[in-house]
Amino acid sequence: MEPGLTSLDSIRSICAADFAPLLEPFDRRALDDDPGVVFGLWSDFRLAYINAAWFRFAAENGGEPAISTRWPLGSSIMSAVPAVLRTYYHDLYARSNAPDPRIPAPLSHEYDCSSAGMYRRYVMQVYALEHGKGFLVVNSLLIERAHDPLAAVPAPREEDYRDENGLLCQCSHCRRYRCVQVAERWDWIPAWVKRQPARTSHGLCRICFDYYYPKHAPRVR
Repeated sequence: MEPGLTSLDSIRSICAADFAPLLEPFDRRALDDDPGVVFGLWSDFRLAYINAAWFRFAAENGGEPAISTRWPLGSSIMSAVPAVLRTYYHDLYARSNAPDPRIPAPLSHEYDCSSAGMYRRYVMQVYALEHGKGFLVVNSLLIERAHDPLAAVPAPREEDYRDENGLLCQCSHCRRYRCVQVAERWDWIPAWVKRQPARTSHGLCRICFDYYYPKHAPRVR
């Protein structure tokens, strides 16, 4: 049974046997036990190592068993990245392999990933592994605080948020939902963050796009 499909107490890290030598410069036990999500990638972005926190985070945020089923070892992490962000992450990983001497390694990127009750901000650090064979990605929590309850939209009507194709659009960072009735309006709906409705797609709201990816992502709505 996959680690993510077991109880939280029995979750363990997993690693492809031929990827393990690339992790030898690091303390493997520290990676396995890190409270933040840590994963390793081959140079073509296929998952090769996943620590226990990956599965624990998914389970605690309603992502299991889908995460374990859709993204096992050998699957591409890019398939989990919204299309609008793939160019950015390709560039980030490429720069970690050929770092600018003016920029301390590893490369890093900050992003939001909130739960229904808590605002959370993380930093992602990307370490290039031996001879460009892969990457180690470490995600660490920077900020965690309760959401402002006055910002929430209670019991919204789904028809106000579903587009002409019947899809809801959630921002990949702040996790607000796009209201189709008002241009550029994105609402915080805790109930939908806690339990994502069917037929939900992902993009970026204008605020997150402008703040996080001003030079890399195409314009989105």
